[in-house]
Amino acid sequence: MALPRLDTPQYELTLYNGDNIKFRPFLVKEQKILFMAMEEKNTKHTLNALKQVINNCTFDQIDIDKLPIFEVENIFIRLREKSVGEQIEFKIKCVDTECDGLTPMSLDLGEVSYDRENIPNTSLQISESVTLNMKFPTLKNIESLTSLEKVEDNFTFIASCIDSIEADGNVYTMDTTSKEELQAFLESMTTSQFETLKNFFTNLPKVSKEVSYTCSACSKEQSRVIEGLQSFLV
Repeated sequence: MALPRLDTPQYELTLYNGDNIKFRPFLVKEQKILFMAMEEKNTKHTLNALKQVINNCTFDQIDIDKLPIFEVENIFIRLREKSVGEQIEFKIKCVDTECDGLTPMSLDLGEVSYDRENIPNTSLQISESVTLNMKFPTLKNIESLTSLEKVEDNFTFIASCIDSIEADGNVYTMDTTSKEELQAFLESMTTSQFETLKNFFTNLPKVSKEVSYTCSACSKEQSRVIEGLQSFLV
């Protein structure tokens, strides 16, 4: 006699672009995939595991490589919320460098999201005749990079997020533009023009939550913004 099949609930989620998807909680087998990848402490393996879990739990309705990073983070938080529980327990380090205090915290994942009202425009006018049409960064944009601390990787990342360039009535798509041409274009920008481009990335939504707490060691009142997937993978 075959063992009984366990029913798994389904939920709905509205994405940043208005699309609705269905998802289910991740199962023990998928939690195992995440834990094994995290144990390796290899960023690429962790991202691959994350994508596999999200694909499984959203019934392959979405192309993760085309989703903005902030939406991928949000989907995972919703999976984590419905799979493991709404509350996440962790310890937060004191902001005072002279204090080694670690304060136990509890965070309600239902309060963790991104600001849907302030998603930046993807069209950036950097001069009277030139407009950059941007793409929101995806996991694919960062997978091949060594570190965004490196200047060259930073330029590569920025270039990969440009969809097309409009200039003097012409549209230049990136699939017909060489990397060398695009590099030369970026390097020809004025400081203020490049600042406009950098602000696009600075103003991208982030899945985050500001928490206030009293350090258990020094008793100082503090606040910290919890953000980034790594903070919610536990």
